[in-house]
Order: sequence, then structure tokens, then C-alpha cells
Amino acid sequence: MDSIGSYEAKTHLPSLLERVAKGEEFMITKHGVPIARLVPVKQEQQHDVRAVIEELKKFRKGHTLGGLSIREMIIDTLRSKDALDSADRASRGRGFLGETCHNLILATVVLN
Repeated sequence: MDSIGSYEAKTHLPSLLERVAKGEEFMITKHGVPIARLVPVKQEQQHDVRAVIEELKKFRKGHTLGGLSIREMIIDTLRSKDALDSADRASRGRGFLGETCHNLILATVVLN
């Protein structure tokens, strides 16, 4: 990795960026002390949409929802959220007991 002073890096930034895009890395220094690294960004791997759909179809064959429908799961989630919101409102300003009740309701919702 090449070192380059901050002033030089500022002056030659466009050409440095071109070199970094090709895979080079630079250590930027200020008065000889390393302060930053200029490195290429790792590119996110692009997935083929059709391949992802096929993988999901394969995954779905071996997994079930335990007899639940999507609609039932959504309703259950909304009920859980309502219970959490109610517990949060009930515990505000009630000190230790309110906080304990909130935690018990939260644990019950999460475990069920």
C-alpha cells in the first residue's frame, strides 16, 4: 500500500480515485502520521432474480407454517403489537411494579 500526504491526496484526488477503482489502496498521512486509508469499495453481489425465486421455492417445499395461514400470522402479530403497546402505556409512571408488569407481558408476548 502506497503512502501519500494529505495535501498531495487533495491535489491529485481524481487520479487517485481512478487508481483506487482499479484496485489500488493508499494510506493518507498528515505530517507523516497515518490518518486514513483510501480503498476500493467492495461491490455488493448482484443476485439473479429468477435464481432467488427458485431457491425460495425449494426452501418452501421442506418448510411449513405449522398449520397457520399467512392471515392468521398477521393477525397474531398485530395482537402482539397491541399487547406491547398496552403494556408500555400501563407501565409509564408506575414505578417498579408497572415496569415489572411491562416486562412480564413483554416476555409472554415474545415467548408465545
